Amino acid sequence: MRLANTVAVVTGAAGHIGSAITARLLDEGATVVASDLRFAQADDTARVTRVPLDLRDHGAGRHLIDTAVQEHGGVDVLVANAGKATDADLDGDDDLWRDDIDVNLTANVGLFGAAVRAMRARGGGAIVAISSVNAHADFGNPAYSAAKAGLEALVRSVAARHGRDGIRANALVLGTVATPAWRERVERDPEVFEKLRACFPLGRVGRPDDVAGVVAFLASADAAWMTGSSVVLDGGLLVANPSFTSTVFGAS
Repeated sequence: MRLANTVAVVTGAAGHIGSAITARLLDEGATVVASDLRFAQADDTARVTRVPLDLRDHGAGRHLIDTAVQEHGGVDVLVANAGKATDADLDGDDDLWRDDIDVNLTANVGLFGAAVRAMRARGGGAIVAISSVNAHADFGNPAYSAAKAGLEALVRSVAARHGRDGIRANALVLGTVATPAWRERVERDPEVFEKLRACFPLGRVGRPDDVAGVVAFLASADAAWMTGSSVVLDGGLLVANPSFTSTVFGAS
């Protein structure tokens, strides 16, 4: 078990990806402090502490890290998974833009700062931030895209500033993962995932377990010399452009 005797904090833990990450970290031996605004109440089991929390609230990130320190003695791993994508466009509602930026970027500033302080006290740690291919190409949702690009810049800053403290920070850049977040699109078009398969060289969209496995790697000593990276996990989406290829070379 690669994460035995470690304490991991996971945000956005109630969703399908967050739940899969939590389960995988537990399997790897970690004790997990899981937070989500959808948790009805605080809850403790043998190796999981659930914290109902809205990271947009002032001081929420610091409170979450303080809870992990008080309940379990410290923090070794932070998985910043909480995210939100609105339909805010360039001429859209300012409140929607603000919500995308607040959830995906601003909330993580205080969270990362608190985590760094806690990890420094332990002699090091690992931060894994869940980003998106939207930070690297235009897939719609411009506010979300800008926020995720900012998140990756924040990760690089943490990596550069705190490597000497034994703290690693990496971003995991996700392509399409089949979760209930796609519910509205699936209701409009039940074949949407089948249609999307053509965009991926590996022939399918992602699953939450795909994400959880790479998060566990990045959090573990197996990635001990990796920091400041944006690790792409997208089934090949960013390296393939089927529409362009078929236009230039014809269908294959």
